[in-house]
Order: sequence, then C-alpha cells, then structure tokens
Amino acid sequence: MLRNVAGQAIGSQVLNLTTGQAFTGVVTVYVTGDGGTQGIGVVGGGLATAEGNGYYTYTPSQPETNYHLVAFTFVGVGAIPATVQVATITEAQQAAIASATITIAIGDGPTRTELLNQLAHRLNKTPPPNMDSSTETRLVSYLNQRQRRLLTLPGMRRLRDATVTFTSVPDQADYGLPNIAKISRIFETTNERTLFEMSIQDYRLVTPVPISGTPEAYVWRGRQVVALQPFDPSSLWVVSSHPNDTAVLVYVEGVLSGNVPRATTVTLNGIDPVNITPAVVTWERVDKLYLAAPTLGSVSMIEFADPPATMTDRTLAVIPAGHLTAVYTGLTLYPTPSDALPYHVDITRTVTDLTHGTDQAAIPEDFSDVLVLGALADEYQHLSDSRWQLVMTEYKERENQLKYWLAETAIGRPYGLAQTYQRPSQLGAWYPAGS
Repeated sequence: MLRNVAGQAIGSQVLNLTTGQAFTGVVTVYVTGDGGTQGIGVVGGGLATAEGNGYYTYTPSQPETNYHLVAFTFVGVGAIPATVQVATITEAQQAAIASATITIAIGDGPTRTELLNQLAHRLNKTPPPNMDSSTETRLVSYLNQRQRRLLTLPGMRRLRDATVTFTSVPDQADYGLPNIAKISRIFETTNERTLFEMSIQDYRLVTPVPISGTPEAYVWRGRQVVALQPFDPSSLWVVSSHPNDTAVLVYVEGVLSGNVPRATTVTLNGIDPVNITPAVVTWERVDKLYLAAPTLGSVSMIEFADPPATMTDRTLAVIPAGHLTAVYTGLTLYPTPSDALPYHVDITRTVTDLTHGTDQAAIPEDFSDVLVLGALADEYQHLSDSRWQLVMTEYKERENQLKYWLAETAIGRPYGLAQTYQRPSQLGAWYPAGS
C-alpha cells in the first residue's frame, strides 16, 4: 500500500462466530496507525463493502494511509474480528523498486524455517516455533556457517553473481555501493564502453589534479562504512524513517578539521533529524557508524547544507532497518564524470546470514539438503555422536554434485571440456576466426 495516497483498497475474509462459515452481515472497519489510538474508518462511516462469500473491502482515506504501519480491523456483530496489517511505502520507494535492476543468477532457495523443520525431523526434535531456543540458536549458527563456507568455495561464485546499476554525478568521482563483496566488471551502454580496473597507485600517478570527462576506468577502494564522505567540513545529522525509533543510540567515530579524532554518541529522535555534535561543524571523515540496537526504520546519516550555499544536503550512509551498520564497497571513476550516465556493475554479493524465519538461503532448492546435512554433521559432532562420519560422507557427495551442476554448460559438459566457439572471420576464409 502506498503511503498518504487515496483511492486504494484493503480487504479481508470475515467468518461467522458461531458456524465458522462466511459472514453475511454488516461489517465496520477500524483503523490503527503506527500503534496509535484505534478509530472507526472515516470513509462511509467505516462500513465495509460486501464483495461476496464473506469477503469485505474498504477504501481508506488519504490520511488513513499516512502511516508506516496501518492495521485495518473488520468487525461485525456475530463475526470473528479480522485484522489486516499493511506496511506502507512511498511513491518514490515504489518507483525505486520498479526500476531496480538486481539480477539473481540462481532461483530462490529454502527459507530458514524450512531448513530448521528438516533438521528437527532428522534429529527427532520439536520444530519451530516450539523448538528449544538454545537448540534453535545453535542449529541456525550451523546453517549460516555451512552456507558461508559453501558460497565461498571455488566454483560456487555463480550463486552470488548479480548486476546492479548506479548513475554517475557530474564532478563526483567517488561512489559507494552497498552489500557487495567484489566488483567484477563495470560498463555503460550510452557510449558502449567497458571500464578497465585501475590500481590506486596508477590513479595517483595520472591524477595529481583530477580531470573531468567520460570515465574509462575505475578504482576499487575496498570496504567503507559510508557511501560518501563529507563534501566540506560540516555538521552531520542522523534520522530514522520510522517515528518510533526514539531511544536507539548511534555511535560515530571520525576525524574533524586539523586531523583531530572524535568519537560521539547520539540518541535517535524518530523522523526528526538529530545533530550528532551540535557544537561541532567540522567533520571531515567518518570512520565508524553503528547502532546499539536494530531499528524499525532505516537510519540515514545526512550532511546538511552549510555555507557555501551551493552545497546541497547529502545522504552519506543508510543503515537498513533491522541492521546495526552499513557496509559499502567504494569505487572511484577516472576521469571524474562530466555527465550523468547509468552504469551497470557485475558483482559478487556478500553472504548474508539467515536471521529471520522467511530469509531464503542462496542455495538452489533442489540442493537444500546440502545445508541440512552440513548442520546435521555439526550437531552430531557437538554431541560426540558417531553418526557424524556417515553424515559427512553424504554431505561431501551432495556438495560435489552441486559443484558439478553449477559447472555444467548447456551441452552437458563442464566448461573446461566444452569446445570454445569462435565465429568465422567477416573478412574471409584466410583471416583469423573472430576478426
């Protein structure tokens, strides 16, 4: 559902309290926004429209959608109350989702809950959500360890390959891309150009003074905690996208003008920006940015406009909701872009842990038993169970089958054994193939 937008519909199935069958009476909708006071719907007195077979709909007003989390409760005399919760997004977020170009090489994998259910069955334990908490924590750590080991093995990189895009900014050479372990290739289609990788040493040799133009190369700068550093010595602010993030500590470490190190702590105030150091306006570099606890919304660090007036507000980093820190891969374009151009980046994604029940493993569904067998072997080893060796033999067999499956080409042979195709020369039979 879009935030602060009228003309949208929400619906729910309503059942008869006595018979459990479809309800046919009058249903009234109550609206609760961001955990506030519940009130009757303002459109049509809150009366829902009966669509048939117990299904009722309601069209909320624009103010009723102006929350981060909206709950619509369908109530009828003699009916079982039904509540539908909706996390809203802005129209800008919808546009960003629609234009996102992340491409996954392999299909969706099993969820954490599905993997735990398989483990519980093999270990004769109660499955989630009633599994013993200490056992569940241990098994989840085994699953995450096995997934990380598998995805970092030679030949398994294809499971982490993806393509992302970013747009260059005129007169800005440095950029930060989130959740990337490695950059494989950068190219742009406007000029049909693939950028070559340049070392930082070569970059410093050819650009003691930056030059502008159409980029021909990029410098991989490694891991960094912010996408951008402050443009000029300035004040820095932090803000959440959720109004209820009001008691979470934000830790910042960096350098002020004159190479003076500084560490500070500030408390979030929901969607109201907070200056991390009201008396200091000379932040030049941010070295660390992290939270004391996960937040409901995303937390942004912003460099607000200060003199000179030509500088605009800039977002330096965004910590996603539920995370404690942000991780960016820094890169520098050479020459410094003179125009705004879309760039495509072939990347290797970072390995993310299975932290929620619906989180999906990056292993193909058909090979989900590889993770289960690996975690099962770790549990048997923890228990000093002699079945550990038997399970490890089965695990290694399935691991090798997964590797071979990834290495196969369309003709059914590993790439190294397949013939390399080269098109005939366009200049004639006497010229080298591909010319």
